Amino acid sequence: MAKTEDRGTESERMPEQKRERNHQEALYSAAELEAAHQTQFHCRREVVAAALKKAGKQEYSLEEAKRIVDAFRRKKVKRKGE
Repeated sequence: MAKTEDRGTESERMPEQKRERNHQEALYSAAELEAAHQTQFHCRREVVAAALKKAGKQEYSLEEAKRIVDAFRRKKVKRKGE
């Protein structure tokens, strides 16, 4: 009896790097991300809205939005006369 090799599905045979490149992250609108302000960003809705508005896109992946909001929150606030 000849041995047959189980090669798995195409995605299982693909190298790890290629699988990651082909994987698309879910995209969310700014309104959806604002609605998740407490659970995902742990800050006020207004902070998320301002950060995403400043970034200027319509849709974001969750990781991208978290980076944008985090950078916005860490940014130093300029005062009058500075």
